[in-house]
Amino acid sequence: MASGSIPMSQQADNRADGPIRIMLVSDYAAFRDGFRERLASEDGISLEAEADRFEAALSELVVVPLDVLVLEIDLSAAGALGQIQNLRRSVGSIPILVVSRGRGAAVVIQALVRHLVQGYLSKSVNLGGVLTAVRVVADGNVVFDRQALEIAFRPPPQLSERQQQVPQLTYEGLTRVQIAERLAMSDNGVDYHLRAILRTFNVHSARQAVRLAHELGLLSPPQIETFSR
Repeated sequence: MASGSIPMSQQADNRADGPIRIMLVSDYAAFRDGFRERLASEDGISLEAEADRFEAALSELVVVPLDVLVLEIDLSAAGALGQIQNLRRSVGSIPILVVSRGRGAAVVIQALVRHLVQGYLSKSVNLGGVLTAVRVVADGNVVFDRQALEIAFRPPPQLSERQQQVPQLTYEGLTRVQIAERLAMSDNGVDYHLRAILRTFNVHSARQAVRLAHELGLLSPPQIETFSR
């Protein structure tokens, strides 16, 4: 495990001397049970809420004050990155610690480490290591395992000219037909490039793909100035 010392710009609810308040989000019952059992013998960390679905987690966030959100997720599952992007927008400045059950694509790990979460651990880390990471991010630092750091600073995947143009025009509000006319290609050609991008980025929608391409710096500056978070 490798940790950083980059302070968070903001911390949720400025915790005083009380326990670290966390929410656990995982659709894997065995992990939730083991985490809960391990936490029973841990001082200074309080499990305020847990959820087995993203929708349930978002509902809990409205009423539960938190210091850290622990997300155990299969990053190899389709749409995993899009779900984390949505969660990031919902939790604001609350640190997110990801425990990855499956190996995510390199571009997914790059987006997480560079822009979306404050901690990333592979499932091989034991629960004691996860709780240590909780304390690290609660103190305003970041913690990423060695493999994630190595992947995060590789050059991002290169999109072809068409694969850059299609998401940029999609963001600008053009329809598929308008994009086809602008780029002098068929509607099926636009669909082909969008499907290729969605597969590369492991997301479900063109909007999520545009957001990720922006976060990774794959879009040219003139066309991302209007991009709104």
